[in-house]
Amino acid sequence: MLHLPLGRPFDQALVYARFCFAHRRLPNEDGLAEYLLHHKLGDALGDPLVLLTTDKIKAKSFIEERVGDKFVVPTKAILSNEQDIERYTCEPGDVLKPTHASGYFTIIREASDVDIDTLKQWLKIDYYRNSREKNYKGLIGQVIVEPEIFPAAELVQLQFYCFDGVVKFVMRDFWPEYVSGGLLDPLWSCEANRLYDRDWTDLNICFGPDLTVRTIEAPGNLTSIVAIAETLATGFEFIRIDIYWSAKTEQFFVGELTHCPGGGYWPLNTREARMIIRDLMNS
Repeated sequence: MLHLPLGRPFDQALVYARFCFAHRRLPNEDGLAEYLLHHKLGDALGDPLVLLTTDKIKAKSFIEERVGDKFVVPTKAILSNEQDIERYTCEPGDVLKPTHASGYFTIIREASDVDIDTLKQWLKIDYYRNSREKNYKGLIGQVIVEPEIFPAAELVQLQFYCFDGVVKFVMRDFWPEYVSGGLLDPLWSCEANRLYDRDWTDLNICFGPDLTVRTIEAPGNLTSIVAIAETLATGFEFIRIDIYWSAKTEQFFVGELTHCPGGGYWPLNTREARMIIRDLMNS
C-alpha cells in the first residue's frame, strides 16, 4: 500500500481489493464489513467531526468538552520532533504512541525498553498512505506520552460500537499480558475477544478465527459507561468508543475514538456471527 499510487480511484480500488483478500469473499452481504467498506469508499471519513477526532491530541480536547476531563487519560508530554524525543526521559509506566496513526504503541518497563530510533520513525508515519483512510491524510506527526492508568492485572478494554449515536454492541478483549512495541493487531496479539450486546448479553461470537471460552460479568457501572459512550457518539454516523476500565475500582477512562476499526478488515468468526451483528446494527 505504501508504494502504490495515491488518489481517490487508486484508494478505492485498493480498499476494495484488500476487503476481498481479508474476508475471502466479495462484499455481497449487508453487514458490518460492507458498512465499513462503504464508510471508507464514500465521504464519511471526511466528516468534520471525524477529521477533528482522528488526531489523538484533538480527540482528548473533544472528549473533555463533551463529558469532562475526569474521563480523559492524562497527558505527560507531547513530542513534536526528534529533539523532543531525545530530550524526554522516559519513566517506567510511560505509554507512548503516535498521535497520527493507529495501532502503534510502546510501554516502558525499564530504561532498556526505550527505542529512540523507533520513536523518531513514528514521526514519519503516513498512515493515510498505508490505510487509505482519508481522515488520516495530512495529520502532523507527533508522539504522545501518557501514564499507565491501571495495573495490567485489573485493566479491561471495552470497545463500544455506536451507530447514529447509539451503542449496538461491545467488544471485550482478553489480553494474556500487556503487549508492547511494534504494530498491535488485537486479533492476533490478544488471547481472544467476545462480543456482547448493549445490555451485556453474551452473543457467543467474536472477531477473528477463535472464540475464547472465557467470559466476564457485566461491569457494575455499565449503564454509566454506555451513557458516556453515547454522549461522545452523538453526531457521528459511526464511531467506536474505546474504554479503559478497572476491574478493581470500576473507574474508567475514554481511551481513543476509532472511526474504522481494523480498517474494516477484521472478519467475524462465522457467517451466523455476521448476521447477528447485521441485525444489531439495524435494530
